[in-house]
Amino acid sequence: MKFDFHRMAKPDQAIRLIGNLPYNISTPLLFHLLQFSEVISDMHFMLQKEVAERITAAPKASEYSRLSVIMQSHHKVENLFDIAPHMFSPPPKVTSCFIRIRPDPATLRKIRNRTLFDQLVKAAFQQRRKTIKNSLAKDVTEKELQRAGIDPRNRPQEISVQQYINLANLLSG
Repeated sequence: MKFDFHRMAKPDQAIRLIGNLPYNISTPLLFHLLQFSEVISDMHFMLQKEVAERITAAPKASEYSRLSVIMQSHHKVENLFDIAPHMFSPPPKVTSCFIRIRPDPATLRKIRNRTLFDQLVKAAFQQRRKTIKNSLAKDVTEKELQRAGIDPRNRPQEISVQQYINLANLLSG
């Protein structure tokens, strides 16, 4: 995961990625690809269905996670179709899903400090069962949460992508 897509990109032509991602490294690979959003036009991947569901999950869904928030803050994502195990030889033990991921420049521009945003989301989801007030107690006050439109009693999985963006922007000044 050291490949630099910036070196491959041409000034007038964005990169299109298509692939069958190894299920055991798909999440770290997706996080790696985020840093190249400005040179990628779209990505089409076959993933384990559970990973695809985490990427596209909405707040309050059990699948909603750090991966959901980070991917949706940078991209428009959609599950295109499922692929049953019997379609492969030998059949895997899991269902697969073909997913489309398109960078969303408008959303990316809304995030003033991507590093802070990523750190904030990571910290929030490290303790999913705690309230957001307790998960981020070292970094964020209750008043700051409220100013960002977040109920301090909510858990990390109950907070929308936009609310995380609002909080990161508030903290970045």
